[in-house]
Amino acid sequence: MDGWEATALIKADPSIRDIPVIAITAHAMDGERERALAAGCDLFMTKPIQLGPFFALLDRFLKQEGT
Repeated sequence: MDGWEATALIKADPSIRDIPVIAITAHAMDGERERALAAGCDLFMTKPIQLGPFFALLDRFLKQEGT
């Protein structure tokens, strides 16, 4: 099972579908972002990631979960 399949399964399950999924990949080719979003990913990031913006993103998702 790849990440796209795993994401589709997560998003198909009503009990866990609200868990944010962030795709982090080295594949930055055309269409990869669209493929990730079509699979149900909430965000798409390419490697290498910058830790500051990544942690800010996680903080944003965690704050949304707390409301």
